[in-house]
Amino acid sequence: MNHPDPDRSLAKNFCEETLGMLDRVEPLVRELVRSGGKQGDAAATLERCFSLAHSLQGSAAFLRYDHLAKVAAAAEQFAAGLRSSSAPVEASHLLLLHDVCTLFRQGIELVRQTGGDDQLAVAAAELAARLLPAEREPTPGPDDDGDLEGFIGQVDGLMQVVERELLLWDLTSVDPGRLAELIDCLEELTALFAHRRYTDLERICRAMANVLRRFHGGEVFQGEYPDKVFLGLVDVLYEGIDAIAAGGDGIILRVEEHLETLQAIMRQPIGELLIRAGLVDPRTVEQALRIQEQARARKKTPKRLGDLLVAMGEVSSEQVDRAIRAGRACPVPSRSGDRQGDRDSDGAVLPVRNGVAAAAGTVAVDREKLQRLLEHLARLEKYRPGMEAPLQELVNGLLRQAEEMATQVR
Repeated sequence: MNHPDPDRSLAKNFCEETLGMLDRVEPLVRELVRSGGKQGDAAATLERCFSLAHSLQGSAAFLRYDHLAKVAAAAEQFAAGLRSSSAPVEASHLLLLHDVCTLFRQGIELVRQTGGDDQLAVAAAELAARLLPAEREPTPGPDDDGDLEGFIGQVDGLMQVVERELLLWDLTSVDPGRLAELIDCLEELTALFAHRRYTDLERICRAMANVLRRFHGGEVFQGEYPDKVFLGLVDVLYEGIDAIAAGGDGIILRVEEHLETLQAIMRQPIGELLIRAGLVDPRTVEQALRIQEQARARKKTPKRLGDLLVAMGEVSSEQVDRAIRAGRACPVPSRSGDRQGDRDSDGAVLPVRNGVAAAAGTVAVDREKLQRLLEHLARLEKYRPGMEAPLQELVNGLLRQAEEMATQVR
């Protein structure tokens, strides 16, 4: 005799109950939106919205639909604030409640189709921030006219975490907890810069957080070296922070170019570039993407798409590099370069930090120094069994990154 899966049964009940509540609440919210709050019982509608959010938040959290739970918690607080306020409900508030209902319905449909709400990650984070914008304010943080040294210290502490996680990208990219910490740090930096009106730095941090959130939500970087793009932007941020510490205004030259470079790693997949160049056909790219998905399903880190197509014998490494450079999808490590830093389109030398040029630059690697580094790291092999887990993980990541660098310059 077959017994029903209790988790599936709970999920089914959750979907049915939530849809039933939405069917009762949505028409009331729509009526208020259409009339600008002049028709319908605003107080009763707010009470229903509060009950819906409260019920959904508890059930979604229990079933681990984290993105639905996040929006529900924010909506619950938002509705509670409107209920307790003596001021009339504004049109913008009603539109937000309408957006909440729409997202809940989309989330329930996703749960039914996929068994989870991961695809809601970006939309849920953005809506929660709109519902409770005060949560994005940095706390604690210096006032606009307060202690600049304290502000710089707070920013520097967050930047160190961001830089560390990006340097250990091979580990961070496959660890949801570390990735979430990285996104949180970037969001806190965004709030800090916004608080002091350093607009360029705020935009860069927000863009980095949004792209990483899309990756965290299941989208795939098709660019071959996303970590190089992010580390290049870390250099740009450090330049702006250093300028602020020296009394500057934090304005970043060519900020639009930096943002375009970041967005390109999502907008221009390497598969598209290779198809456009006539080097591979779409079916081959689809086959490679399926292989990547199979690796993820086995909890393994898949080969980058370009490396996979090279391994399949469909293209050469040189062809992949040329396609990336032609499409400007992301910076590509150079086989040769200016040892003092790479040059931008205007001929100016781009600064280098941690061996990575600023966004849209290239990377020069000293073979002899790299070999010595590998030799030093190799000596750690025999000590790994006795290391604590965090240190062992760090050593493993360093070895993988060093080996990858060695492969690129051979």
